[in-house]
Amino acid sequence: MKAAVLLALLSFSAAAGPARRPARHRVKRAPQARLLTDPTAVSWPRRLAPGRWTPEAADALERLLQNLGDGTTGYSASDPPAAVFVLDDVAMNGSPGGVLFARLVADAGFSFDAAFWRQVPPHHGGPRARAGWQSFQGQPRSVWARDPHYLMYRKALHGADASLCRSGGKRTCARWRAALLTGLAEADLQRIARRVVGESLRRPLSPETVGDSPDDPSSLGVSMALRFVPEILDLTGNLRARGFDVWFFSHSSQYPALEASRLYGVHPTRVVGLRQKVADGKLTPETLLPVPLDEGLAEAVTLFLGRPPVLAVGGPADGPLLDYDDGSGLRLVLSGPDEAPTDSLRKGWLVQPPFSPVSAP
Repeated sequence: MKAAVLLALLSFSAAAGPARRPARHRVKRAPQARLLTDPTAVSWPRRLAPGRWTPEAADALERLLQNLGDGTTGYSASDPPAAVFVLDDVAMNGSPGGVLFARLVADAGFSFDAAFWRQVPPHHGGPRARAGWQSFQGQPRSVWARDPHYLMYRKALHGADASLCRSGGKRTCARWRAALLTGLAEADLQRIARRVVGESLRRPLSPETVGDSPDDPSSLGVSMALRFVPEILDLTGNLRARGFDVWFFSHSSQYPALEASRLYGVHPTRVVGLRQKVADGKLTPETLLPVPLDEGLAEAVTLFLGRPPVLAVGGPADGPLLDYDDGSGLRLVLSGPDEAPTDSLRKGWLVQPPFSPVSAP
């Protein structure tokens, strides 16, 4: 599939609202649940391409498409069955927020005002990053790659990112990357996110080396690439064709999350990323709750859907989403055998090995 075709989809809009904690749904398995687990309930021809699904996952997804889509008993177009996917490192190889951060660092594209520098803690390399940035100001872009001050600035910001993400976890990492967008005009960020996501599909998969010099022994590896997952693209297309309400949730900033979700044909009103308050057309550091990560992911699904999805696809750390079930749905965790939650089998979750990146579209 051509990247140009994939990217020629609708523009986006973001939703906001207060969060409320989801109720836990654990009830007796409904009749539709038996349809999803009955190995004889798969009709031919199959809708999904063979791909890299395990036989168990492929059969379960076929049963879902067969028994719960448009035209089946109990289907309502005004209240269709919902399917929820985690975007970062599940539906997509890579993190849209991660590549946006990397590109803004490389392009020196942040606001770099006082509010920005307050987000970079001194003990995580803030003064070093700021000194480097101040020193290469006025230099033409063509010489940046050879300017030691630019190299120092870039490594320092990526070092701060790695340190904060390692010590604070995904939630801290996501909110910090979003806070660095403070001061950027929303219209500009929308345009930048569209360009960055498009370029990331053509970037090499191997990490780019970032160091103080070409032979820096403590250089960092920085990923600048995204890849869509063909199996997820095929699945979401079939779900939409069958009348399912398909949603993507992401802990990346709302703007790159929306652009990445375009690749899958997901309607922009069905994409929920990390949202920030906008004042006078510019982003502020204030994050709107819930943050779609950990418990906040289940809270976001409750807020925006108001009901458990019949299909939830997440990673090993997305237990709160997978647990949000009324007993009738299908839960799929993309995980290696050593990373899958230990109670996956008891809870009826199917474990699918994660999909490795494919060539650029």
